[in-house]
Amino acid sequence: MAESTCYTLLLFYYAMRPRYAAALRKEIGSMTNVLLAAHPTVGHTQALRAIGRHLVADGHSVALATVSSPLPGASLWPAPVQVSIGLAQQLAQDGIQLAPLDFSPRMLWYALQLQRRYGMGELSTLMQLYTAGIERHAMNIAIHAVHLSVDIVVGDYLMPAAMIGSQIAHVPYVALYHAALPFPQSDESPLSYMLAGLPRESAAWRRQAQRLQEMSDHFDRTVRSASRNVGMRMEGGGLLLHPISDTLNIYTTAPEIEPGMAEMRGPVQMVGPCFPDPAQADYAHPALNLPQLGLPKVYAALGSLAQHAPQAAAQIMQALAQLEVQAVVSAGGSSAALQRWQSDRVAIFPHVPQAALMQQVDAVICTGGNSTVQETLAAGRPMMVIPSSGAQVVNGQRVEQLGVGVACELPGLSVERVGQAMRSVLSAEQAAQARALRARLARYGGPRAAADAIVAASQPWANAVGSFAP
Repeated sequence: MAESTCYTLLLFYYAMRPRYAAALRKEIGSMTNVLLAAHPTVGHTQALRAIGRHLVADGHSVALATVSSPLPGASLWPAPVQVSIGLAQQLAQDGIQLAPLDFSPRMLWYALQLQRRYGMGELSTLMQLYTAGIERHAMNIAIHAVHLSVDIVVGDYLMPAAMIGSQIAHVPYVALYHAALPFPQSDESPLSYMLAGLPRESAAWRRQAQRLQEMSDHFDRTVRSASRNVGMRMEGGGLLLHPISDTLNIYTTAPEIEPGMAEMRGPVQMVGPCFPDPAQADYAHPALNLPQLGLPKVYAALGSLAQHAPQAAAQIMQALAQLEVQAVVSAGGSSAALQRWQSDRVAIFPHVPQAALMQQVDAVICTGGNSTVQETLAAGRPMMVIPSSGAQVVNGQRVEQLGVGVACELPGLSVERVGQAMRSVLSAEQAAQARALRARLARYGGPRAAADAIVAASQPWANAVGSFAP
């Protein structure tokens, strides 16, 4: 009842605003008011923060709608929760205002569950996390949009509350995709990257494909129900099958690094990888101030691998100790367990400022997560990928197809295999390929191009009613 009353008051207040206000601001050339929206994770906020910094530098007003956790003792919580706790301070440094969304105990529950989930179980939990509190968050976003006189809402595609909230407030909505992985390749299932490594049409493949279809359908039903409960109507479905905005869909990727991607319909702009520039304080981190040994420098991001596959992490550490390289290892909560490998050539830290460190290293070792792979490609560094499932497998295949690295499967991994792969990764040929790819990606414009596209999309203010109707 309270939410229904709030919705009615919101629409009444909005109707009282001069309908020409936003258009008039554009006429006289003043700033654009932009509301970004995402879940409080590194993967979902870093591209928006990078874009937001450019908008702020151009004189526009930017706010980010997200959940800022009120929990005390940040260091005691798992990494996903720590990000939420520290996000407000990072936004302030970016010049971006925090537009808080209501804290949901369900979100905390699912975030904690992620520490014990893997593969399909992890994806299922993520789908629940992304839709937890959707109705309340949609109302929060709509109220922020009105209060801040927002011209446009830019939401991560996995935050459907942003799409619904923009429709309630009648402002244009732009969807931001930090990878093309949710979309199927030709004749594939939704989220088909989770089928990587399974023989096509095998019993296991069919079971997993059915589960993925069920997840996609459940996502649609949840969003449809939420939109109906706040007085909107959602037409159609397939939110994970095609671009969802009728105004603009921004992909922080490029065709060069998405082999096999099916053609996308609707207004789509690819801008290449988008990452915030390193903060000045990042360069003071000990990982960036190690003695120069005159050896190839390798960055190994082993946090998740050391947690889920400690034997594989130990094999990598042994190989690094044997190779003639200087290594910087980010081990997360497993840093204490890996300390026995610490030496004058191998430095181990719980966390490192990854973007800044990328500028110093010659190669990267990672598990194939989207953010690290995209960041490594954008930095022009070759990589060794040790994938285990889903998107990691697809990213490993992509790295090999692009000629900028080697993928080594966990089964059969050995110290010798790691050494062989790293010698290939550190070759002059792969280094040259990685640098050439970086140059091609830079032509898409990155966060600068995305910021310009968002401002341009805010111009036809009255056109963005999307696929919802009051």
